Amino acid sequence: CIDISQGGSHIISGGIDGQLKVARLSQDYTKANVISTLSFHNKRVNDLALVERKGLLVSCSSDKTAVIWGSEGETVSTSTLDYENLKARHVIKEHSKSVISCPVHPSQDYVATISSDGMWAMTDLAVGETAFTSSAGATTQCAAFHPDGLLVGLGCSDGIVRIWDFFQDAAAADLSIGKKGVSVTSLSFSNNGYYLAATGAEKVFLFDLRKQKVFNTFDLAASATSCCFDNSGFYLAAGDEKGAITTYYAKSKPFKKLATIHEQADAITGLKFGPNASCLAAASLDRTLTVYSI
Repeated sequence: CIDISQGGSHIISGGIDGQLKVARLSQDYTKANVISTLSFHNKRVNDLALVERKGLLVSCSSDKTAVIWGSEGETVSTSTLDYENLKARHVIKEHSKSVISCPVHPSQDYVATISSDGMWAMTDLAVGETAFTSSAGATTQCAAFHPDGLLVGLGCSDGIVRIWDFFQDAAAADLSIGKKGVSVTSLSFSNNGYYLAATGAEKVFLFDLRKQKVFNTFDLAASATSCCFDNSGFYLAAGDEKGAITTYYAKSKPFKKLATIHEQADAITGLKFGPNASCLAAASLDRTLTVYSI
């Protein structure tokens, strides 16, 4: 799993060894120098997210915990994230199963931690206190916030994307990828909230949320593991278990395939576009982190 700072100056990666690596990127994205290693988790890091407006980083792990990282002695109101001096400020221990996702609310005031049993907790980033917990009632593989902050998408093991309404604490819609028994492995909302990309089996499924149905699918050469829209909604990338990455232009109807890159030797575990889609970062089980300049 990976995340890139808004300015493209730093990249964070989480490994199967439980460690997080913080690296400084060169302006042309050709070099990445590790400046810090964060240790707390004792099992695989499943997800992470930068909260730059609060000067924080969140990570979650198969060890059933999530951690809110921040600079020692700094308040969460700081606008600068000190990448070289991050410490574990708060530990979220609300889960009894592996914590698979930690999407940050668009307000950047809360983080939702979701475990594999469908249980999720909303935690105040400033004080590390959990405001409330609930359950989606299904085995969950991935999660993502809708840009409006009112809904969260939960990718389930039964091929359903459950759209959960926080205010009603209930499912607002169940979207099917049309393949029973096939897990939804990743989710990504477009910046305007109209589209949702989901991966499962060897396909990328594109939902129009206004109509609540699939309007396009793309075939991959192997089982899909990750997908990501860029912040503008112009581009979409998808990775598979063999290490290939395919990119698409999302402003055409239908979406247009642009290119396939296959430089990594094992499954893609995370994808993230840099600012203005200037680069695409990919993490892989081959223990490499590659940044492609666009």
